Amino acid sequence: MAIRFHIMAAALAVPLALGAQAASAVSVEFDAGLADGDTLALPYAEGGFWFTQVVGSQAQLVNSNPYTILSLGILPLPFVGDTVRIHRDGGETFTFDSFVLVGPGTGATNFDSIDIFGLVGGSVTEELLGLTAAGPGLSTVVASGFSAPVDQVRIVLSRIGDEALWFDSMTFDEPAATSAVPLPGALPLLAAGLGGKRTIEQPFAM
Repeated sequence: MAIRFHIMAAALAVPLALGAQAASAVSVEFDAGLADGDTLALPYAEGGFWFTQVVGSQAQLVNSNPYTILSLGILPLPFVGDTVRIHRDGGETFTFDSFVLVGPGTGATNFDSIDIFGLVGGSVTEELLGLTAAGPGLSTVVASGFSAPVDQVRIVLSRIGDEALWFDSMTFDEPAATSAVPLPGALPLLAAGLGGKRTIEQPFAM
């Protein structure tokens, strides 16, 4: 019998050049220090990212030697619609680049399916639908539908099969920071503007 394992405003405008810094890649390996067979219920934080179950209650980390993976549930079975939310510590935006999809068991073919949504301000802007495994083992999935930064990702169980889907090695990018640098000739313009500045009365109570 198969055992099922369950994932200033300013008065004077000064021309500026934006200097971009390199994007910062973060790989979440779910390295929670669990012993073989141990589990850890969400929420879980690693690399500045939080993983929280917002629908359902079965999602957890599972050490399935040699890997520790994210599961949407073991037993009791999860339900369609169970959802795990991923976001950064301070709510900043990020891009979701790739993850490893794990099909447990041997000879299994009928795996769960999941949908992945990227949101900004509560609205869906990116999506990957109907993801499942072709068979047992590990496969890297590039999140090609996630081309723009989002402020959260939601993994939703969309269909229950005979075997679960597990997740490992999720890769994210924190968007490159930009720094404003005055263009050549801008500083004299700024100085001239400041020399001719006038006081403007504040019409609103502070």
